[in-house]
Amino acid sequence: MPLSYDITKIAMYKDNYDEAYQEYNQLGSTYTDVKPFLKGLIFSGGMVALSSITFKNVGEWYARLKLCEEMYHTYLTSKFDEEKNEWVNVPLEAKEIVKYIGLATNNSTVVRNKWVQNVKRNQTVDLTTTQMLARLKKLEEKFEREVFQ
Repeated sequence: MPLSYDITKIAMYKDNYDEAYQEYNQLGSTYTDVKPFLKGLIFSGGMVALSSITFKNVGEWYARLKLCEEMYHTYLTSKFDEEKNEWVNVPLEAKEIVKYIGLATNNSTVVRNKWVQNVKRNQTVDLTTTQMLARLKKLEEKFEREVFQ
């Protein structure tokens, strides 16, 4: 099944969907696609096993994405550092993901315990299941402090 997404309920794109898109030039061709951060969120929904970003689950999105950053050194975006003359990864910020509440995809949604079990079964991870669950809880608490206080 191909991945599909809906951005019509994201507040910053609700009145003008064109703001979510930009032109890219690659190998002599020009094409239009969603902006990089949004594209990263769309595709990461499969990795974190969450189909949409809602007010109720945005903390869970953040926690799972941050745990993936820690475990796999996988980041949604990178930027070019002029001083180092190299690309550097940009860690996810809690307040940034809140801007994308309303994003919906056709990814499957899996509860936290099942997601951790799936990661443990299918990936090489140094953390135990208990450690992963505890880390997710701490990351979600950190999200709540940063966003709601």
